[in-house]
Amino acid sequence: MLSVIASNIYFFVGGMCFLTGYIPSVSTEVILAGIGLTISSKQVLVLAVIGAGMQTLAKCHLYFMSKRVAYCLSFKTRRKLVSLRQRFTKQESLSTGVLFVSALIGIPPYYLMNLLCGLLNTGWLQFCMLGFIGMFIRFSVCLAFPQYLVL
Repeated sequence: MLSVIASNIYFFVGGMCFLTGYIPSVSTEVILAGIGLTISSKQVLVLAVIGAGMQTLAKCHLYFMSKRVAYCLSFKTRRKLVSLRQRFTKQESLSTGVLFVSALIGIPPYYLMNLLCGLLNTGWLQFCMLGFIGMFIRFSVCLAFPQYLVL
């Protein structure tokens, strides 16, 4: 009976994190903090990996969808996008730092960052790794220390 409940928590966290990857108005952290109040400390890392992995999967889908939007833009907007892309590549360390901080704390909103990364044609592997690591740390804190979060 207990293993069925545990497996349901894994499926719930995976599905919820996948959906909240697409729906930016739902706070993943609040839901994970609520779950963190009910789980044992042994489940924190597993649930954080599942949550970060599923949300990274959703964010990667949005990343690839936003790459296709660039083809639908007007000529003037594409020119602005090219100049922004050039500035992005010149300051790559700053850009990757902003991407990691966004995945870690959510400011600037990571949803907007992944759409911008797709439009700017950043490296897919770099985007996935920085996003996964940042979300893993954030989700681990939400699950491990929910009583300390100001919600």
